[in-house]
Amino acid sequence: QRKDLVNLERGRMRLKYSKDGHEQVAELLNCEGVSFLFVDKNVRKISAETGKFENSNIDEVNSAIEKQKSQKKLEISPKIFEIVKKELGSFELIL
Repeated sequence: QRKDLVNLERGRMRLKYSKDGHEQVAELLNCEGVSFLFVDKNVRKISAETGKFENSNIDEVNSAIEKQKSQKKLEISPKIFEIVKKELGSFELIL
């Protein structure tokens, strides 16, 4: 279990951004070539190929996490950060 938690934490990032003059925190989860952005209780799947967001759900997130557990490494496309910046504006990573 601890090993699974470490693998999950490795792909999880918190993002601090400003919305309407207030600091907000979103979460970016990267696993198995798929990224999910959690903002305001919504789950959005990010496609690096198309540069677009799709509405998602917790079942899809759990499925991606299960696939990630067997992976030894994690790769994140730089395009993901560009796509998130378009959505949230400038942000800071909180690791």
